[in-house]
Amino acid sequence: MRRERLGAHTPEPQDDYSVLFEDTSYADGYSPPLNVAQRYVVACKEPKKK
Repeated sequence: MRRERLGAHTPEPQDDYSVLFEDTSYADGYSPPLNVAQRYVVACKEPKKK
């Protein structure tokens, strides 16, 4: 499963999110940030472990 991290939350609906993906080929473990329109960002919660 690929994980991502969102940058700072945007205050306006038309502003983009900054999305970083886990990538071990980079020194800090994350890819360079990509700007993504809010309409394409999907919130996904991991199921609780029992």
